[in-house]
Amino acid sequence: MKLIFAAVAVSLSFAACEAQAQSSQSRPPVAPGTCMEANVYFTYGQDRMEQAALETVDALSNRLAGGPIDYVIVAHMDAAEGQDPGMTSLSEQRAVSVAAALARRPGVTFRLTGAGASQPAYATRPGVREPLNRRAAIRACRP
Repeated sequence: MKLIFAAVAVSLSFAACEAQAQSSQSRPPVAPGTCMEANVYFTYGQDRMEQAALETVDALSNRLAGGPIDYVIVAHMDAAEGQDPGMTSLSEQRAVSVAAALARRPGVTFRLTGAGASQPAYATRPGVREPLNRRAAIRACRP
C-alpha cells in the first residue's frame, strides 16, 4: 500500500513540475521597471533556508528570468532571538542565505540589510517567539 501511494505521489509531483515548466515557458518576458515581492521564513535561531523558502526564491527568480535583476533583501528576527537593537548578526546571516540562493543566475545585484528585531511584521512582547517575524523580505526589480 505504501509503495503504491509513493509512486502516485512521485508521478503527481512530476506532472506538476512539467505543467509548471510549460506555463513558465509560455509567459511573456517581464518588462523593465517591473518589481515583485516575496517573504521567506526561518526556523527559530537559524539562518538556513527550508525547502519552502528555496521554492519561493526560485519562483521569484524564474518569473523575472531573462535579464538583469536587482534584489533588495531585508532580513528580520523575532523578539526572542535578540532584544539588543544592535544585535543584527542573525538577520544579516539570513539575508546572506537568501542572496546565496538567488546568486545562481547571472546579472543579479543585491542590497542586503539585517534589521534585527527592530521591524516586526507582528508586534509582540519582549522575548516572545513569533514565526512571522523571522523572515526575509525580498524585493526584486527588473531595471
